[in-house]
Amino acid sequence: MNKKMNNQWAVRMAAFFFVPVIALFAAGCGDNDDNGTGPDMGEGALLRVVHASPDAPGVDVYAEGVTTPLVSGLAYGQASAYLAIDPGTYNIQLRPAGASSGSAPVYQTGNLTLSDGDTITAVAVGLLAPGNAGQAFRVLALGEGFTNPGSGNAAVRIVHGSPDAPTVETDLLERPLKGSTAAMKGGVLSVTIPAFGIATVKVG
Repeated sequence: MNKKMNNQWAVRMAAFFFVPVIALFAAGCGDNDDNGTGPDMGEGALLRVVHASPDAPGVDVYAEGVTTPLVSGLAYGQASAYLAIDPGTYNIQLRPAGASSGSAPVYQTGNLTLSDGDTITAVAVGLLAPGNAGQAFRVLALGEGFTNPGSGNAAVRIVHGSPDAPTVETDLLERPLKGSTAAMKGGVLSVTIPAFGIATVKVG
């Protein structure tokens, strides 16, 4: 597998890295904090949305029954800010950016339950016009209940969000990450690794 292909796949994958810093976890992605002011949805849980579908347009994110978008104009490669929301069950709906709140959504998650204290990252992956069922558009609801990996370690989550990339392996500093082969075709890999500061994760 050549270097060019490795780089293309790395760019098209959604990868999240969580490192403990004074009891906080820092997450790496393309944040979009300029997404408008959403409605007051209460507090008790946190929800953010990541747009990782390469053929989907910018979207407005709604909770069914709420006429103001939670997130406005979220484009491919962007992540929303964390949104405070009351614990409960929600049907999250996606509409093209700027579409009327009364228009038919292009996608709905169905019932998504958030409990008190939950932090959820919802990752939109796949294609709106898939070549096969495995490439179909979907939303992965990923709980962020990470345990502290301990001093000198980092908790790493990598999401294989590329609709046309085959199974890939991942390695850190030329060492394969445990479980990567089985987990990295349309799936999620979560591992604990030594915290090197700045490190390169290869995908290929």
